[in-house]
Amino acid sequence: GSYTHVDPMRVGNTERVLVSELSGRRNVSQKLLEQGTDLQLNDEQAARALERVKEREAKGAAFESAEASFELLVRRTLEGYQAPFRLEDFLIVERRRHADEADLRSQSEMMAEAMVKLRIGEQMVQVAADGNGPVSALDAAVRKALLQVFPAMSPVHLVDYKVRIINSQAGSDAAVRTLIETSDGIHRWRTVGASTDVIEASWLALQDAYEYWILHWGKAEAPAS
Repeated sequence: GSYTHVDPMRVGNTERVLVSELSGRRNVSQKLLEQGTDLQLNDEQAARALERVKEREAKGAAFESAEASFELLVRRTLEGYQAPFRLEDFLIVERRRHADEADLRSQSEMMAEAMVKLRIGEQMVQVAADGNGPVSALDAAVRKALLQVFPAMSPVHLVDYKVRIINSQAGSDAAVRTLIETSDGIHRWRTVGASTDVIEASWLALQDAYEYWILHWGKAEAPAS
């Protein structure tokens, strides 16, 4: 493959396509094929997808371990793709609760509440949910909203959540990358988000996680009246 000095098959390794700044248009199609994604791209579509990959990578995203985000990135560059939901806005409030002195837990607890407004198809859904932190609350609220239209999404849950500081020399302005692994009990997939704001980075990865499930296995149902 491109940019390898030794045939990996000769040394017992399986070659994987890395989606990086060195990747060419052919590598975009090769990566999709490796993932088992049934997308056929012409040269123009592959070039557009590669440009988007480079834009996201410049902001700190990395797609080698986030195959679901990579597939969605490519699909979003294609004409006619319609996302199953769209964020209108969200508000997250954090509060510190002082526990009773007799409480065996910590003397104070950080709690968060997220208020989320999503457009799901033709519907506007607005919900609120609590969590033990801003990302937990945001995840709970997004799930609560999506379950109104996609009740079969109930088993979908986060399996792993990692945050990495990308350019630590930037101090408090450093970009962060979040990598989320999600499962519905049968399938597992990984998504990525990157931003100078950890909540936005988390939102980008969460959005991809739920959109990927809906795209492959979701079925919308009319909410009960």
